[in-house]
Amino acid sequence: DAVTPEKKAEAREITMRMVEEGGYGDKLIAVRANGVGTPWMKDDIAAIAASKADILIIPKVSSPDTLFMVNELLVKYQAKRTLGVWAMIETAKAVMSVKSS
Repeated sequence: DAVTPEKKAEAREITMRMVEEGGYGDKLIAVRANGVGTPWMKDDIAAIAASKADILIIPKVSSPDTLFMVNELLVKYQAKRTLGVWAMIETAKAVMSVKSS
């Protein structure tokens, strides 16, 4: 959200280059994608799926359907099975959609 629309692609390229270059020791590398419904989200997920990132962060998740859709994209882009997905629950609607197990 902090990157202007005209700089989104450039920011993605820089971020992916930094992930690939490494140098972070044994730390987990988490990369936040743009939110669902934005024109950049699918390209972000494709890039993260193909990278050395350990975790894909999905912001503004409002329902389980979002995570099902993200999973379909990860399969489509052949993400490694060890790529974690962190869902950011940021709204009251999203909190009400969370089910405890």
